[in-house]
Formats: sequence, structure tokens, C-alpha cells
Amino acid sequence: MGIVVTGAEVLVDGSLQRVPIRIDEARIAGFEGPERGDRVIEAPGAVVAPAFTDLHAHLRWPGGEVADTPEDIAIQALRGGFTTVVAMANTVPAIDRVERWRAATDRFAALPVEVVQAASATMERAGDHAVDVESLAKAGVRIISDDGDPLWRADVAVAVLEAAASTGVVVAQHATIPELSRGVMNAGALADRLGYDGVPEVAEVALVARDVALVRATGARYHLQHVSARESVNVVRAAQREGLAVTSEITPHHLGLEESELLSHDARFRVNPPLRTRATRMALLEALLGGAFDAIATDHAPHPERAKTVPVQLAAPGMLGLVEAFPATWTAVLDQLVLRGSIEDARPESSEHLGDEARRALVRVLEALAIGPARVLGRSRELRRGELADVVVIDPCGRTIGGGDGAYRSTNSPWATRELVGSIRWVVRRGQVVVEEGRYVGA
Repeated sequence: MGIVVTGAEVLVDGSLQRVPIRIDEARIAGFEGPERGDRVIEAPGAVVAPAFTDLHAHLRWPGGEVADTPEDIAIQALRGGFTTVVAMANTVPAIDRVERWRAATDRFAALPVEVVQAASATMERAGDHAVDVESLAKAGVRIISDDGDPLWRADVAVAVLEAAASTGVVVAQHATIPELSRGVMNAGALADRLGYDGVPEVAEVALVARDVALVRATGARYHLQHVSARESVNVVRAAQREGLAVTSEITPHHLGLEESELLSHDARFRVNPPLRTRATRMALLEALLGGAFDAIATDHAPHPERAKTVPVQLAAPGMLGLVEAFPATWTAVLDQLVLRGSIEDARPESSEHLGDEARRALVRVLEALAIGPARVLGRSRELRRGELADVVVIDPCGRTIGGGDGAYRSTNSPWATRELVGSIRWVVRRGQVVVEEGRYVGA
């Protein structure tokens, strides 16, 4: 028995097409109506896209289960439309050698999402000695990162990049100069007014510029994590025009939130890199709409309540975002389209009210959640006959109340109680419905 989604528009080859899509035996069977015995999902006003891939999430195993468990995080991912999640290596102990990577991979194998476990770039993530990239690559590692800290020492960075270049492993960088990054929010007038130490945008930009020079010298594949600075976009674009293998990601919170959230002194809004000014946020939104980012990634970071119910200076940095990733991003994009005069209504009641500009923007958002991040991993994730049937059905005019609707164990969602535009309705993973009308129904 197959599954057919009818009445929706389908993201095919970069455009939205009003065709049915049929799934059979875990594969895309084609774009035709149901056969006898098929399950039919009627979804007028919805959009069907490839399921999302999150290049940047913290599953907190091993060593961080007090914040959340991999099982719960997997369900949160599915409810957010993600069927593949890349788990960062800043665990206790760090995933810095083959046996630890295999233990994590085995631990996650039974989850209802695919977890791609990253390895760290340096031993114990201490920044002093490169991991054995060759042995990790032979074991199956595809991406390495010291996320949470930068790959800072130039000699170590060169060693990592050279080894990565010879194995095809992607080096993902948390780009920030440590000496400039000891603050808790964006550097500037607001930080001065609130009495907080700040982190300037140049702390990111300067390291990105150095890294691009090292990529030019080594030929490595380099992925810039959680871009927060306007000039970083220009550096990455220049590198790509040069033909360097440089990609980048943006988070929903850097698109939808800004430094003024910290006027409340609420530690939920402390994050690395910090939320920036309105001008920077708007520039990042325009960069997204212009195709500057390869991926939207959540940097989902659960924390126990005690780590966020303290003064901002003492709080752990990080936010939740798996469940809200699409609606938070889409809400920010719609608001930006209104501000630039491209559309009139940032809260459309039905898809019939989405004009051409909004539809083009929706395609860009969905591509950055689904197709672009898969490419960073060297994969294809398109709705084509014969492709694996990992599919999400979204309502671009639905509503989502932030905070995870009971899915989160942690309480550090910056979107809590906010009404966001867009919702995840169905998710199909490997041909099976796992989310139905926004609710996890099992794998």
C-alpha cells in the first residue's frame, strides 16, 4: 500500500507545482494519483517538500542527558520536519576518536530519525592537537567540528584542513576569535547600557577571513556554522565566486530575534554567537532570500532549567529550536517581505493569499532546510522518482505556538508563547507516516 498526497503544491526542481505525489515502498513512486489500496492524504493549501536536514544540533549524549535525551530530541526533530540531524561532538567525553564515534552511532541507530554523528576536530576539543582525521573518515565520519569553541590555532587548523582535504571530510567551524568573545551579548550601545560585556561582529568576520585563506591553501571543504555577522556573508560569497569549497548556515534565531530581547535580562536569549542588531538581522534575512546561505540549521541546544534561570552573565549559552525551525524562519521572512514592500500581509490566512514574492521566498526557505544541507553532506534530497521517501507536508499559513507544545524537556525555547506563521502537518520517513497533523505517531 502506498501513500498519496493530493491537493497540495509540491516542491519539484525549484518551483511549486500542483501535482499529487505518490510514495511506495519507501521511495518516491511518481507524481500521479492513488492506486487501489493507497492511503490518501488530502492537503489543500499545503506544500510538500523533501524532509529537512539539520546540520547542527546538540543531542547531549554522552554526558548531558540531564538536559534532554536523544529519544526525546528525535521526536522533537520529527515534529519540526527533520528526518536527519547532525549531532555535534561537544559531549562528555568529546567524540574525538573512532571508538567514541562508533559508540554514539550505535546509540543513535534505533532512533526514529537518522543521526549523523560529527567528530571533534581536535583531541578532547582542547584545540591543541588534531584528531586522526584519516581513521575517523575510514570509520564513516563525514563532518568534524569543535563547535562550542573555534578551531583557533592556525597550525592546528592547517593540520585539520589538510587531513580533511585528503579524505573529503567537511570541517565545520564555530568562527569566533576567543579573545574578542568573552561577552554575553552583541557589542554596542545596548550592551553598554545594560552593563554587559559584548562580542563584536568582527570576532566572527576576522576568523572567517583567516579560514578562507587556509582553505585556499589546503583545498579543504569548509562549512561556516551559525553566521551572525553581515560581513561574514560577503567573505563567504567571495570565496564561493573563487571556486573554493566553502558553505554556510544561518539559524532561525539569528533571522528572527535581535539583541533587544536582552532588555528583559532573560537568559533564554543568551546564545553564541549572540543575537545582533536589527540592521544586521535584516541584512541576514536579505542574504537568505538572495541565496547566500546553503542551509538553515537550528543549533538546538537543550539546557537544564538551572542553567538558564540565573543572571545572564552566569547562564549557559544556547537555545532550543527544532520544533519551531520552519515557522520561526518563515515568520521572520514574511515580516521582512512586508518591510521591504514586497507583500502586504505578513499573516496570510490561506495559501491563496501568497503572492509570487512570498512563494519564491517559501521555496528558498524550504531549499535551505532540506536540499542545501543535504548537499553539504554530499547527498541528494529532492522529490524525484526513485528517491528515498523522506517528505514533509507544511502549511505555510498555519499557526504554531512556540515552546514545543509539550515536546521539550528543557525550557530554554526563545519562541515560547509566540504565535508563529507556518506549521508542520505531516512527516513521512522512509515511506511511513511518523507525524500526523503535527503530532508524533510513531515510527
